[in-house]
Amino acid sequence: MPILEFVCKDCSKIFEVKTTLKDFDNLVLKKIIPKCDKCESKNTEQVTSVANNFINNLNIKYVIQRVAFDVHGTLDCDDGTLMTILDSCIKNKDEVFIISGPPAGQVTEEISALGINPASVTTISVVDWLKNNDVHMWQDIEGTWWCDDAIWWQSKGKICKEYKIDIMFDDCHGYHVSMPETTEFIHWK
Repeated sequence: MPILEFVCKDCSKIFEVKTTLKDFDNLVLKKIIPKCDKCESKNTEQVTSVANNFINNLNIKYVIQRVAFDVHGTLDCDDGTLMTILDSCIKNKDEVFIISGPPAGQVTEEISALGINPASVTTISVVDWLKNNDVHMWQDIEGTWWCDDAIWWQSKGKICKEYKIDIMFDDCHGYHVSMPETTEFIHWK
């Protein structure tokens, strides 16, 4: 389910609005104006304006974009809305990326299980990317890979910069801080 952030121009509160794909389009195109949950004002504006460009490009004039999706907590918890966006991106010949934590082989198995054809996307493993960039990593007894937390939370931003990602859908807001200005981070829960 898409989550959009709005700011109230009267009381300066930033608040989230959970929405369906149908209402997502209406919110982005400003056909629906949400009320502030603090002061009830309708004098609000969307914080994430690049999402407008993404939706407008889908509906009005199409520009090829590099769109990335996370798996864990994002695609694997989707109600079908995000898969619709992913499928539209593939059909419209966007460059679609899957950027997720585990090694590439595991990510490929997981997206296949979700019904995504691995040949239609570029899969980037955070673990593999970090190892290729000589980051010290270790495995716990369950086989999960670990590194310094600060390095981990910066990784997707660096990957998005390296691969020139335009839009990144992820459920972990912690990655937002390190995103380059050229990448629109869409917090998806």
